[in-house]
This record gives sequence, C-alpha cells and structure tokens, in this order.
Amino acid sequence: MMIYRLVKMALMGQDMSYFVAMCTEVNPLISNVFTLAILGILPFNLIKCGINSVGAMLLYKHLSPIIHGNASAKNKKASTIKKADETKI
Repeated sequence: MMIYRLVKMALMGQDMSYFVAMCTEVNPLISNVFTLAILGILPFNLIKCGINSVGAMLLYKHLSPIIHGNASAKNKKASTIKKADETKI
C-alpha cells in the first residue's frame, strides 16, 4: 500500500485509476493496476530488453578491445601478421 501512495504522488498529481482508464481505452483487457502492469508495461519492457540485448551482442565484439584496454595489442597483432605475410613473399 505504501508503494501505491508513492506512485500516486509521483504521477503528475493524477490518481492511478486515471492511467488505468486511459490504458483500458487502448486495451479493454486492462481493468486494474495489476493487469496494467502485466499487459501494458511488461511487454514493452521485454521488447526493449530484447532490442538492447541484440544491440549489445552486435557491438560487444567491436568494442571489447577498447573495454579491456587491448586496442593497441589488436593493432600490433594485425601489423605482425601483415609483416609475416610480406616476408613470405
């Protein structure tokens, strides 16, 4: 009950029932705060989390040398391979 009072005070001076009624117009299955959280907020957060995870997976490999401080080591490795290829020719 304490959390409900804190949320009530933080929501632009509106009662929580105002937001439930607003969401009920969009999705008739939403009838109270619990169904608002399950049917309105949870799916959005799951989609957002999935997008963030895919973005992190795509960027991590490229950013890991910078994160771990091995950016110069990666460049040294590439230049060593290039020099080795040149000596073979």
